[in-house]
Amino acid sequence: MHSICWTTTTNQRVTAAPTRSRREIGISYHVARKIIDQLREDFGASPLFGLAKDDSLHSSLNAIIRTFDGHNVYPSRKEKAAHLLYFLVNITAL
Repeated sequence: MHSICWTTTTNQRVTAAPTRSRREIGISYHVARKIIDQLREDFGASPLFGLAKDDSLHSSLNAIIRTFDGHNVYPSRKEKAAHLLYFLVNITAL
């Protein structure tokens, strides 16, 4: 287990809770597409809802399971979820 520590602009230390260094399996592109299709059906959305414009969804899903030096870049599920949302909104994957 390891902790991550950040320094804020006011030099206050913020320490994240210790996380396990286990390899998490992310959501596959196929499963994500099934979820999107189900949401479209459940909410009666337009056929344009969730229409992929390029390969950015696949890229965003892979980005949250990256590792560096044997450790997950985004170790907790909360960090993975937050960064996935960030990537999807900023890359406009859907």
